[in-house]
Amino acid sequence: MGEEKLHLPKLASDGSNWITYRDRIQWSFKMRGLGSHLISDSIPDEDLEEGDIGGFTPAQRWERGEISASSLLDATIPDDVFRSIKDAESVNEVWDNLKALFEGKSRTILVDLGRKLQTTRCGEDDDVRAHFSKLANLCDKLTALGRSVGDDKYVAVLIGSLPPCYDSPIDALTSSCDVNNKDITPSAVIRSATREYEKRILHKENKSQEEAFSAEAKKKAKNKDIECYNCKKKGHIKAECWAKGGDKEGQGPKRSKDRSADDKNKSKSDGKDKNKRKGKDTANAAQADSSSDESWAVIVAVDDPSLGEERSLEGSGLSLSASTTDPISEAEIYDSGASRHMSPFRHRFSNLRSIPPRPITAANNRKFYATAIGSYKINVPNGHTTTPITLKDTLYTPDIGLTVISVSKIADAGYKVLFEGRTCKIKDTQGEIIGRIPKSSNGLYRVDRPITMAAAAQEQIDLITAHRRLGHVSADAIRELVRSQAVTGLQLIDPNAQIDCDSCEFAKSTCKIIQKKTETPRAQAFGDEIHTDLWGPAPISSLGGRKYYVTFTDDHTRYTRLVLLKSKDEMLEAYKGFAAWAETQHGVRIKRLRSDRGGEYTGEAFTQFLKSQGTERRLTTHDTPQHNGVAESLNRRLVERVRAVLHHADLPKSLWGEAAHFIIWIKNRVTTKPLGKITPHQQLYGSKPDLSLVPEWGQRVWVHQGSGSKLDGRAAEGRWVGFDAESTHAHRIYWKDRGHVSVEHDV
Repeated sequence: MGEEKLHLPKLASDGSNWITYRDRIQWSFKMRGLGSHLISDSIPDEDLEEGDIGGFTPAQRWERGEISASSLLDATIPDDVFRSIKDAESVNEVWDNLKALFEGKSRTILVDLGRKLQTTRCGEDDDVRAHFSKLANLCDKLTALGRSVGDDKYVAVLIGSLPPCYDSPIDALTSSCDVNNKDITPSAVIRSATREYEKRILHKENKSQEEAFSAEAKKKAKNKDIECYNCKKKGHIKAECWAKGGDKEGQGPKRSKDRSADDKNKSKSDGKDKNKRKGKDTANAAQADSSSDESWAVIVAVDDPSLGEERSLEGSGLSLSASTTDPISEAEIYDSGASRHMSPFRHRFSNLRSIPPRPITAANNRKFYATAIGSYKINVPNGHTTTPITLKDTLYTPDIGLTVISVSKIADAGYKVLFEGRTCKIKDTQGEIIGRIPKSSNGLYRVDRPITMAAAAQEQIDLITAHRRLGHVSADAIRELVRSQAVTGLQLIDPNAQIDCDSCEFAKSTCKIIQKKTETPRAQAFGDEIHTDLWGPAPISSLGGRKYYVTFTDDHTRYTRLVLLKSKDEMLEAYKGFAAWAETQHGVRIKRLRSDRGGEYTGEAFTQFLKSQGTERRLTTHDTPQHNGVAESLNRRLVERVRAVLHHADLPKSLWGEAAHFIIWIKNRVTTKPLGKITPHQQLYGSKPDLSLVPEWGQRVWVHQGSGSKLDGRAAEGRWVGFDAESTHAHRIYWKDRGHVSVEHDV
């Protein structure tokens, strides 16, 4: 048995991995039946009692074991260590020599590493990212020596190693975890501190620029009263003078005669208009300063019919609806001292856009930073009901831990806020109470609500990742999909970003868009009209030997099913299968079938089957595929996206069939123009699809392997090529080395 197959570690020359090495060797020798050779240099009594086995005496079996054990140890010991133990006469003696060399040394290394982990500190001007990398390296070394560092202990080490300037984000993180009843994790501490460090770097860069501008301005002001000895003008010296006789004679900017004349005329009028312009400029400056102090946050109407029956108030910026709602997530504080609405809960924002980091000073003089601004949805408690409203231009501040609602901004919007007894009441312009916020035991007007699964399930991804995951659909389609809430599970981090995708440029270059001949009304129900088209032959067969595919798209729901075919004569069976699925699963018979005039659709057998089903046929005019626009357009987009995903994943073209199935799966779960804000999946099944955690087609994944010996690995690397339509929670995995696709569950 070779070293690679056993996965035995190499012993480090300094013994830094001795503990791991020792345990792995002992375990491996025991599993191979060689454990006795490490603890004894003589034949065990039980081997002597067994006598001869397979024609080998106990002495012969022992000698063979010594040879195997020696080979294993020799393969894992470095040369400089080997020189210290090469004179040993048995495996047991070799093992004893290794323990004598490294047992004490490992304990010393453990103590030293533990001390370094506890005492390493990050300076205020040090790079916190390099500091965290150093601590992670120390933890890895301790783990290699058999002393792992738990998350709780590591969190304490991370926080304790930071300078006081990081107290603010760490306190915010602690508060956030307390509010949401979550444990503080090392990754959360690292993210929080790294974000603070990057903000400080940005602040220093801006400050340096301001200091540079200030120094330049001071220099100019200092030189303002200096008189040149050469031209007798102020503001420079002879060494900088451009006039005749100056050190920089003739080096000044060239000006035309017309411009010189204009400057002279302008200088004459400057004296007359100076005071007038000065007053105007001052007013403009005051106006600019004033605008920067204007309120960012106001309350606006909620334009969401799903929240209940909405009632608009004349002259009011607030539209309300009272409805009983289930408890939602997060904590909210109604604060009369806050000057802005702000929240760290990104999934409740809409139209979120990035802004330069804007410092916000708390009452204890600690600073938080707003990094984005958008509209924020809340539900104001009002007895047994809630009033859904949207706070416009709310600051996204990821470090504060809870939502802060500014009472002063509510008042600025024209509503009355009254503090009576232990309740904060919000009234509209007609005196109707639209919110009642009770006072908590600590004196805050705070609303605490448990976290729902819907809020926790939101996956935060960027636009380009969503583009790749969803089969290279357009950026506008993705934005509309998320904005209209046609799917669940997705939240775009950068909805306004632009996509630059090489795979789309490669795959989607076209000559001219197909124009529709006519615009007919959409069918009224599922099965009223089906669009179908056959594509092929493909230049390369799929893995299953297929060279064609056929699509069936329902006109009412725009739901599509795709079937791969080896030849055109399988077309009839494919249609029979689709018709049976429509009748069995949805209780309808197909009324009309729209297709081109291909022989596969006009053959005698196909015609007779349509008659037996009572299905009318709609054929396109000769050489006008535009009349079958739904199917033809689908073919174009489907082939484009198949090319795109194959190009992006860099996988063989023989996987075009798997890619086509995945593109159709995605197509049924994204919005389409005829349906508006509803996906084909929801139109057919009545529920919104969840697109969270959908992998990129072709990405590398690890698949659990139950076979193999006890020493073999338990996972193998494959490429994800889609979900299996005939199984529940199963994945289709392509094995590059084997050249085939299998259905797996443990991915």
